[in-house]
Amino acid sequence: MSLLSLHKVDFALADFGLDQVYVATDAPDELREQLRSGIRRGAVFFLEDQPTLASDKGLLEGELAAIEMWISARASAFMGTQESRFTMHIQVERGLLGKSLESSNRELCKALAGKRCFSPYYKSSGRKGPQHRDYWETS
Repeated sequence: MSLLSLHKVDFALADFGLDQVYVATDAPDELREQLRSGIRRGAVFFLEDQPTLASDKGLLEGELAAIEMWISARASAFMGTQESRFTMHIQVERGLLGKSLESSNRELCKALAGKRCFSPYYKSSGRKGPQHRDYWETS
């Protein structure tokens, strides 16, 4: 992950008033360590930091990805990767859960160096999904 991307994560933490970040990634250990040491504004967590979730229960990669998508969809804020289908599905799910567009549309991108990047509006469902009623935030 580039230094620029790390700064964008720090900006997002500051913008949302957060002091911790969960990173859903299949990156190798050396990149994870770069993330842990490079993000300055908060603690960094990965699925592996949750032994009860990440333990070797025979879960397939797709099942682990589904767990990470659900964690990301329910988070206070989400920042994805531009042009990622994983990110797109999380953004849609967040819309169905009633999460605000502002807390869901931040993305890491290369094109706008030093600036905040946002996903196109159409990646959000724009409506709460009635099947998700039990998970809607009440505020």
